Amino acid sequence: MDTLFHSFHEKIALKTTLGIEFFIVSDIICFFIERRKVKVILIDGTTIKVFHSLTELESAMTEFNFYRCHASRIINLVHIKRYTHKTGILELSNNLTIKVACYRKTNFNNLINSQLPLAINKADKINIILE
Repeated sequence: MDTLFHSFHEKIALKTTLGIEFFIVSDIICFFIERRKVKVILIDGTTIKVFHSLTELESAMTEFNFYRCHASRIINLVHIKRYTHKTGILELSNNLTIKVACYRKTNFNNLINSQLPLAINKADKINIILE
């Protein structure tokens, strides 16, 4: 992973109800499971059902700065607006709040802490609250 704030113009193909659709990676905020269906949330607020498992998406999207923070969620690290270390709550750019799973919290904290100097130098997009 180069940096949290890498500029993406790359596209990814996802199977949807309309067929195969191409999405700009940086337009994807997160993937999540709802009623056993995997969905993607885009920056324009659109939610689209996709025909991929979260495991498949985790493998494909990790290289694009995505992180599986919970059994039912994969987030785009570029879209983190705030992270509260004490509670493990993330707030994303669309104001969605997500709890980092307890068993993933240490790994996530290490990831965020390793990127913190880059984040501070490159962009003022992330607000880390260490309580």
